[in-house]
Amino acid sequence: MLLIRKGPEPNALTEYRTRKWNPLEKQSLQPTYADMPTEIKDEIRKYLLREQGCLCAYCMRRLDSIEKVKIEHWTPEKDLDENGKLEYRNMLGVCYGQAEPEKGYFGREYETCDQHRGSLPLSVDPRSAESIERITYKSGNGEITSPDTEIMKDLTDTLNLNCGAPHFLPENRKAVLDSVIRHLNRKAGKNGKWSRNEMIKVRKRFEIPDDKGQLPEYAGIVLWFIDSRLSREKHAG
Repeated sequence: MLLIRKGPEPNALTEYRTRKWNPLEKQSLQPTYADMPTEIKDEIRKYLLREQGCLCAYCMRRLDSIEKVKIEHWTPEKDLDENGKLEYRNMLGVCYGQAEPEKGYFGREYETCDQHRGSLPLSVDPRSAESIERITYKSGNGEITSPDTEIMKDLTDTLNLNCGAPHFLPENRKAVLDSVIRHLNRKAGKNGKWSRNEMIKVRKRFEIPDDKGQLPEYAGIVLWFIDSRLSREKHAG
């Protein structure tokens, strides 16, 4: 999971959210999320993609088009009034996280992210730096973990972010991290020690979107790993 820095809401959402009473039609024009036109939701999806480097806010899989983006309310819709449902800061872009019955994967155990969460509340919050700092990974198998019991429950039970098939989340995270480790080993000096400058270069590549606005998939495990190594070197030195 990555830190998401929320920006200003789309103008189309502002205009929709601030509609007023229409005296000519003698009815309220109170905007609702359920009635929001598709073109406005698509504009929201574009903003979310840009904020999140085209990655799912929870599992960090690639979202390569607005059609792949599900608008998620961090505070569940059932706990919000209509104004709250239209609050952009509460919106995240997530994957659909569905099981794949055509491949033989049926049921909730094969769902992830919002699809698996339903309307359960969350403690883990990708908009919060403090929350992201409580997330760790197992470099040996790619599992996402946390020393915080509530966040750990969110990661593993509510969002199912250690789901294997059909999404292979731990395996995919490990594959990305392994590729980074191989790169750093190739760049190591004769003594086998990794260069601090090279680690910082790698970190930037996984922290800063490319010219298409995309971050590498599963970037969070790499940022955690590099930060852990840099921290150990700092304290050791």
